[in-house]
Amino acid sequence: MKLDNLTTYRQLLKQHGSIQIPIIQRDYAQGRPAEVEVREEFLSALESALCKPADDPSLPLNLDFIYGSVEGYEETRFLPLDGQQRLTTLFLLHWYLAWRDDDLEMFSELFVREGKKSRFSYDVRPSSNEFFDQLVVYHPQESVDKVSSLSDLICDQAWYFISWRLDPTIQSVLSMLDAIHKRFASPMGLFARLIDEASPAITFQSLDLLNFGLSDDLYIKMNARGKPLTAFETFKARYEQLLKSQLPDLYFDINGHLFPMHEYVAIKMDTQWGDLFWQYRNSLSNTFDEAFLRLFRAVALVTLDSKSDNYLVDVEKLRNARNKLSYNDYHNGSWLDEQFSLSLIYLLSLLKYDEGDLCSLSLDTEFFNESSILQSVIKLGRSLSYTEAVQFAAYVGYIRQCKGKVEKDNFNHWMRVIRNLSENTSYNRAYDLRRSIESVSSLLDHADNILGYLANPANSVEGFSKQQIDEERIKSSLILAGSDWWTFIKTAESHGYFKGQIGFLLEFSGINDESDGCLVLQHEELQRKFSYYFTRANMMFDKFGLRKSDKNLWQRALLCIGDYLLPQGRNLSFLVNDSSKEACWKRLLRDQGVKRSYLKSLWDEIEPELNPMEQLTGIIAACSPQPEWLQLIIDTPEVIEFCSNMAIRFESHDEIYILKRSQMNGEYADLYTYCLYHKLLTSKLLSDSVKLHYVTVYDTSTKPRVIMVWECEDDEFVFELNFYKGSFGVITRIYTPQLAQKLKLAGFIEHSGVVGLMVNPSEIERVLKQLDSLFFATE
Repeated sequence: MKLDNLTTYRQLLKQHGSIQIPIIQRDYAQGRPAEVEVREEFLSALESALCKPADDPSLPLNLDFIYGSVEGYEETRFLPLDGQQRLTTLFLLHWYLAWRDDDLEMFSELFVREGKKSRFSYDVRPSSNEFFDQLVVYHPQESVDKVSSLSDLICDQAWYFISWRLDPTIQSVLSMLDAIHKRFASPMGLFARLIDEASPAITFQSLDLLNFGLSDDLYIKMNARGKPLTAFETFKARYEQLLKSQLPDLYFDINGHLFPMHEYVAIKMDTQWGDLFWQYRNSLSNTFDEAFLRLFRAVALVTLDSKSDNYLVDVEKLRNARNKLSYNDYHNGSWLDEQFSLSLIYLLSLLKYDEGDLCSLSLDTEFFNESSILQSVIKLGRSLSYTEAVQFAAYVGYIRQCKGKVEKDNFNHWMRVIRNLSENTSYNRAYDLRRSIESVSSLLDHADNILGYLANPANSVEGFSKQQIDEERIKSSLILAGSDWWTFIKTAESHGYFKGQIGFLLEFSGINDESDGCLVLQHEELQRKFSYYFTRANMMFDKFGLRKSDKNLWQRALLCIGDYLLPQGRNLSFLVNDSSKEACWKRLLRDQGVKRSYLKSLWDEIEPELNPMEQLTGIIAACSPQPEWLQLIIDTPEVIEFCSNMAIRFESHDEIYILKRSQMNGEYADLYTYCLYHKLLTSKLLSDSVKLHYVTVYDTSTKPRVIMVWECEDDEFVFELNFYKGSFGVITRIYTPQLAQKLKLAGFIEHSGVVGLMVNPSEIERVLKQLDSLFFATE
C-alpha cells in the first residue's frame, strides 16, 4: 500500500490503463434529481478552479483521497472503492469541455482504447458500460450554443437504445450532462486547463491497494470507517464555514474560555444544543437533524431582510413546511446573515429543557407561550401563521437585542404590547407581515421602555392596526399613571376571546387619550366603571366568543336595543365567534360606531347578581316595537338557530332570506313564511289536526313555503303559503268545484288551474283562520 502525491485525472490514466467502476459499487448518483445540492456545489467548485489563473495561489483544487484496488500487471486497472462519484463526474466534464473547445481528438487520445472502447468503464451494469463505449466515440456535429438540451440530443442518436431509459446510471449521467451544459456552455479554453499537468487546476490523492483484489470483505471493512454525512451535518459544516467570515472579532464564552463565533457554534451544536434537541430525535435513526432544521427555518423567517426585493417570495418559501430547503436555498437567499446567526446563538443559549418543554423560563405564558410555539415548530413542523411570525420576531429580536440577558418585566411588557398589536391586526398576505415585521424592528430600540415610548404621542408607530395602536397608547399611559391600572388592564386583556383588544371597555368607561392626566379620585371612578363593564362583558363572552344561550337570548336581546348585524359579503350576519371571519363578534367589539354602543346599552340593563338568562328574557318580553323584519327575528328564536353560518340576505325590504350557509345555492328559507310557520306551530290559530310542514329550497327557481294540509273525512286539501313582494300568497292546486266555490266566496281567485289569494301580512292570520273554518268548526 502506498500513498501517492497529488494526481490529476490525466496522470491517473497514464498510471493505469483504465478506470473501472467495480460491480459491487452502486449506480452513479450525482445526477439524480434529489442530489441537486451536491451536484451544484461540486460543479461550482470545479468551475471556480478552472476559471482561475494558473498561478493563483489557491490552486489546485484538491478533491481529497480516492481509494482503489489495482488489478493486472502489464496494463493495470484502477478499481475505485471510494471516489466513484467524483471520477464519473470528472470524466463527463472532460468529454463536455473537449466538445465545447473542439478538442475531441485529444479527448479520444486520453479515453479511447483499442476497439473504440472507453478507458472509463462501469461493471455495475452491462448497459452502463455499453453507453460509455458509445459516448467516448460520439462527436456531436451541432454547435454547443445551438443545443438547448444535451440529454435530448444524445437520446435522439441512433446508437442510443430505448431500453437504456431503465438504467439509473445512464439517466443520472444525462441529468449531469444537462447540468454541466447549463454551467459551462459559455466559457472557452477550459479543457486545456482541465488536462494541464504542469499547473493543474484540479487534483486528488489516490490510495492504491496494489493487487489486493476488491473483495466484498474489503468493501465492507473500508466502508465501516463511518456513516456518510447526513444532510444536516453537511448543512452544519457549510454554515460553520460561513460563520468564519461573519463578525470575526466577536467571541463567546464557554466555561471561561473565549471562542470565535464559528467555533462556539460548532462546540455548542455538538454539546449543549444537541442535548436540547435530543428529545426531538427520530426514534428510528436517533438523529434530531429535522428538529434543528425546523428551528433554522423559523428563525430565518423572522430575521429576513424586509428591504430585500425577494422578501415576499422568501417568506412563502420559508412558511411552506412541505417545501424541503437545502443549504443552497439559505445561502443563495442570503438568509444566513449576521442577524440570523446572532438570533440563533442567543436564542439557543437561553433555552432550557424543563419538564418536557423547551423554554427560557423568562416569559409569562399569558403574553407569549414560547414553549407552545417552539413545540409547534420543532416537534410538529408546523408553519408559523403571520400573527405568530410577528410575535416570534419580537421574541427572537428582544433576545438578540439584549444578548440573551433578559430583564423579565421589560420583556413581558414588550411581548404583551406586540401580542396585542399582532392579534388585533388583520394579515392576509406576506406584504401585511412585512409591515409589522418592520415595525417590530424599529420598536426594538425602545423595547425596554415600550410603555414610555407608546405613551408619548410624538413617537411614531406604524405597521399595525391604527385603532389597536391608539388603544395601546391609552393603556400605556394608564399603566404608567399607576393607581393599579396594570392589574385592571392585565385582567381584562387576559380574557381568551378579547386577546388584548379592550378598547370597547375603555370607551364605555369614559376613558380616552386624555384620561391619563386625571386625578386619583377620577382614576378610582374610571376603574369602577371599567370593572362594571368588564364583569358584564365576561358574562356575555367566554374564551371562545359569545356564550351559548337557550333560544339565542343574547342575540335577540341585543336586537331589542338595535340592529347590530354586520355585513358579510352580500349578506348581513348575526355574527360568528371565529375572529378571522369578516363578520365576527370581535369586529363588533372594535367597531367605533353606533352598533358597538348597543352592547353598552344592553349591559347597562343587566345585573351580574341576578340570573342573566331571566334578565335577557325580560328584556325581550319588554322590547319596544321594532321594524317588522327585526321584530319577527326577536319573536322567533328558531330563525337564528336555522342560520348555521349566521347569514341573512336582504334582496329588498320585503324579500329577506335566512341561509344555512352563505349562498343561495345552499339551503335557505324565507323570513316571513318561516316565522309564520313557527307561530302557527305554537298558537291555537288553526285546528289541531291541520298538518304543517316547511319546505326549504336550494336554488332561486322555487320559493320557500309552508305546506298546510286539511284532512276532512276521506278528502285531503293541500295549500301552500309563500311570500312575494310584501304579501303572503295562499294557493291550492288540487281542489273540487265545490271547494273552489267556497274559496271564491272567501275572496280567492281561480286562474290557470290554481285557486289563490294575496294577503297583506297584517291580515294573514285572519285569512288562515277563515280558511280553517271552511273545513272545521272553530271556536
